Amino acid sequence: MIIRAISGLFFVGLCLASLLYPDWYSYLIFGFFLAITFWESASFSSRAVGLFERLSTTIVFSICIVLAFFYWTPKDNAMSFMLLLFLLAVFGNLLGRKNRPWLLCLYFAIPFFLLMVELRDLYEQKQVFMLFILIWGFDVFSYLGGKFFGETKPFPTLSPNKSLEGYAIGLVCLLGCTYLLEQPFWCTLIVAVLGSAGDLFISFLKRRVGLKDSGKIMPGHGGLIDRFDSFTLTYLAYFLIKYASTYYTY
Repeated sequence: MIIRAISGLFFVGLCLASLLYPDWYSYLIFGFFLAITFWESASFSSRAVGLFERLSTTIVFSICIVLAFFYWTPKDNAMSFMLLLFLLAVFGNLLGRKNRPWLLCLYFAIPFFLLMVELRDLYEQKQVFMLFILIWGFDVFSYLGGKFFGETKPFPTLSPNKSLEGYAIGLVCLLGCTYLLEQPFWCTLIVAVLGSAGDLFISFLKRRVGLKDSGKIMPGHGGLIDRFDSFTLTYLAYFLIKYASTYYTY
């Protein structure tokens, strides 16, 4: 429990420091996180993946993200294309008979890329900081609520540690955090719904190949995919809502 807490605090502190004091190293840190998720994605494969294939996948996806970061601008056709790719990543793994790691790479690449693009704007850095607080606050209070009061397990096979009691406690605390941080209610909605959906999606892919953790980079927690599973869908929804409100106002 102590190791888990120290490891989690270090990870959260590193992320939040990057958002509070943004500079070139912010892109470097989140870019490093993204590269690790590419590396860990190979663990979700339904077959054995060699070192060369794992390394080449990580390098190719990382290069694509770097190139897109410098040359991409948010236009309607580009956003539509990225959304279609993301849906392909979700349903390609969800509806297929086996996991496809390259689709999982795509699943994390798009929201992380959009995050790094948003970090260019000082106002958005503050908003993303608030969103991270809401996501992790909800996760922490749901975990603690489930640990001490959880009895009703809605997904005993898929996610045995999740309980309705823990979810309810996390939701109440999330509403309080949203109010104190003066964030819109729709932020609460996407964190509570899509954060949990993202967590269950990754749990589904892990259970299908008998995987407990995505990696070992974080003692007591597992891998980075295990830590960003609630972030992916939530941040994509946040970006799309903000994008729509910016470009489609009359």
